[in-house]
Amino acid sequence: MLLIMLSVSKGQENVAIDEPGAVPVKCVACIEGKASRPSFRSTEIKTTAPLQLIVSDLSGPYEHAIGNYQYFMAVIDDYSRFVEVFLLKKKSEAADCLLHFINQMHIKFKNNGDYRVGKVRSDNGGEYTSALLENELNKLLIDHQLTVPYTPEQNGIAERFNRTEREKAKKMMFHANLPKKFWGEAVLYATYVSNRVVHSSTGAVPLERFQGCDLRSTSGLNDLRVFGCAAYVMIPSERRRKLDKNVENAIFVGVDKNTKAYRVYTTDGTMKRKIAVTFDEHYFPAKMDWKFSRDADVIYAVAPYAPETDDPFYSASGFPLPLLSFSSPAPSISGGDETEGDTTVSGGEEDSAVENIFGEPDEPDLSVVKNPVLSDLSDDDINPTSVLSVLLLQLS
Repeated sequence: MLLIMLSVSKGQENVAIDEPGAVPVKCVACIEGKASRPSFRSTEIKTTAPLQLIVSDLSGPYEHAIGNYQYFMAVIDDYSRFVEVFLLKKKSEAADCLLHFINQMHIKFKNNGDYRVGKVRSDNGGEYTSALLENELNKLLIDHQLTVPYTPEQNGIAERFNRTEREKAKKMMFHANLPKKFWGEAVLYATYVSNRVVHSSTGAVPLERFQGCDLRSTSGLNDLRVFGCAAYVMIPSERRRKLDKNVENAIFVGVDKNTKAYRVYTTDGTMKRKIAVTFDEHYFPAKMDWKFSRDADVIYAVAPYAPETDDPFYSASGFPLPLLSFSSPAPSISGGDETEGDTTVSGGEEDSAVENIFGEPDEPDLSVVKNPVLSDLSDDDINPTSVLSVLLLQLS
């Protein structure tokens, strides 16, 4: 009789048989109870030139971003770790974006080494396995490598990038106190910066390694700014009057990769690309003044620049207040009847009112002028010269 001894202690999975010449068999119960995933070791041959291998992965869905985007797709060059990120509204747009990247790279390198995409690696998601994408890759003689299901390690470069950029974007939004709808802009700018700093795996700057250029000699780092900082956008002279502000308030959210213009978000809830922009990288409007409301797919921000100050004569517009405040009752600037409440302008346009200030208006009755800031001072304590100086400073 065969005496079967099941050895189920730690490290022993075989069934031992005391019959000479018997072949040990596996303990199925041990396998079922102890099976674990083996460690994954990459055996990939390293690439030696750009575009030999590009890897791609899709991340999402997320909350609707500005522009109604819900996904972002990364396309990474394995050799240089240069990354191109696309914002997508639907997964089905992934194939078109991937083909667009490939065609653009073939055009870019046609007269610069004539590099061409050799392999594309992605997961088995439906956005990467469409018949359209497979047919186009076959026409371009590109080998499409698909990873084994539930094995993200085979596409680890793209998987890790998506996680890292998502974390960067979150930290940037938290630091600037911006709503979640800015995640798309944050991901794009985080990628823009990542392409211009040294990568840990290559010890080189991805954009320099990809294009063979030196960013320091081409001023390629001068356009980097702190995400979410205050931006003051120059208003063209054709769109403003002589006494209007020269700039409009905005928030810096990135750099347009095609035009090299700054991407700014203005107080009227629109995204703009501008060249003439002045930045204050120590002031973040969303932390201080701007208030956001979510109406449909647009975020509106309304608040003036109001720096913190203990000066009682400092206004929200950033200019000192005059020492004399025309409160109720106060004379009309145009010399009309006195009205209750704020000063009114009647009998002409804005420009005529300004002319009246520097002309010879009716002499105001200073006995009705009240100043809450200087209410404790007597008339003898007020210096008329200083009053005029401050008023002219505000109007200059």
